[in-house]
Amino acid sequence: MKFTKLKRGFTLIELIITISLLSMVIILSTSMISLTTTAQKRTADEYEINTTIRQASQRANEIIRYSKAVFAVPGDYISSPSKMDPGWSYFAVSSDKRRIVQYVYDNTAATHLEQILVDESPNVEYEIEFVKDADTASDNLLKFQIVGYVISTDADGNVTRTGQKIAFDSEVEAQNALQIVDKGTLLSPSVALAYRNDSSAQGTGRTQVATITIVLDVSGSMDTNLNGASRLDRVKNALLGYTKDDGTVVEGIINTFARENNIEVCIVPFSQTANYPTPNSNSNAEHPFYNAESDKSTLVSIVNSMETYGNTNTGDGLRRAYYRLIDFNPVDEGYNTETEQYKYTILLVDGETNQSSWRGYGYVDWWLWFPSYEFNYISQYTGRGGITPSISYDDVTRIYPYSRNNGNYISTIGSMLVAAETKSYVIGFSNGITTEISNLGTALSAEQVYNYDDDFDLDEVFDNIAQDILAELWLVTGPQIMN
Repeated sequence: MKFTKLKRGFTLIELIITISLLSMVIILSTSMISLTTTAQKRTADEYEINTTIRQASQRANEIIRYSKAVFAVPGDYISSPSKMDPGWSYFAVSSDKRRIVQYVYDNTAATHLEQILVDESPNVEYEIEFVKDADTASDNLLKFQIVGYVISTDADGNVTRTGQKIAFDSEVEAQNALQIVDKGTLLSPSVALAYRNDSSAQGTGRTQVATITIVLDVSGSMDTNLNGASRLDRVKNALLGYTKDDGTVVEGIINTFARENNIEVCIVPFSQTANYPTPNSNSNAEHPFYNAESDKSTLVSIVNSMETYGNTNTGDGLRRAYYRLIDFNPVDEGYNTETEQYKYTILLVDGETNQSSWRGYGYVDWWLWFPSYEFNYISQYTGRGGITPSISYDDVTRIYPYSRNNGNYISTIGSMLVAAETKSYVIGFSNGITTEISNLGTALSAEQVYNYDDDFDLDEVFDNIAQDILAELWLVTGPQIMN
């Protein structure tokens, strides 16, 4: 007998189970694809934020490390371009938190120009906070944190942070700034950097003035040829600027100072005396101060007219500079009554001091067969005014550049300048005078002493001094919130 096998379909229960299993597989597969897509998107977001934060932190590091003046400031300082202080540039997050930018001051346009460091991304916001490191003895360390947040937009167009973020922390030491100042508080932390690195015109109404005496050796040795030009011509170039044979433009310290509106400069040339305008006349005329910005042409004329003459009486040049510094009255020169004066002396010498100024009297030695003029010194001359460069024999007290105890005379005048809170810089512009320059530096408690050597660059020396002085003024003044 032949049997036939019966064929039957799925039962309803089996069909339901099968469909359920297939649905679970589809759901799981979809979820895996979604998770993979989300993970990929998350990874892309994190990579983008990491990259942009590192770019911004690198620029912040450079600003802190190399700028001449650095301030960490709260948001009020950058709340709008009109609030930003002329002369200062800023590093910050843009007001909408979508970009990291620099607001660089353009002196020609007299405004701040935005330079984008990290451009806007559709799903990222930024925050930056700066704080001075109070746990160290250094005044030059600054900590900062840059945070990037992933954001999303809901159906109503509202932007919210997803909780996903990446933070980058750094600590940097300023190498060129005198110190870093943090103007932030617990309630209003610092969220931007204000910095200066060049000579840009400051705003009006400042309450600081720099009075700078430039004391220059114009003795006969300054006629010495140095690489095709006299030493005096080299000094004039470094003061006034010039273009080198290779096309390099040297700005010159007078032009650097002329970019500021609160710097007064007095040129004091000296040789056997520091009489003005020539060292071989009995002149009580004072060496005038001139505003570097408004009277630049006069300063240029004074420098160009300098000539060499006679011996070297360094103390007399410093003496005349001292009285000009202490006589200066900011109010008389058009500054307001709250103006603080900062005193500086820049001294350049190219040889050993071989004369100094003394009080005494002259007479004729009648005991000699051929009568000659003699001089009896009494005391070092520390008063104000010109000196008589020749012996008087009429029994009236005179001053004479007498070659005795020259180093002691410099120490005496130097102590007067130090007592007047004068910051000094000493430049030796010749070989073989290291001891002389060292002694001058000691007498003046100099901020910096520059000795002549094979790598000596007078242009660079003057520029360094100018930037040091400007940095101190910027530090004292600091960036302001403009009205």
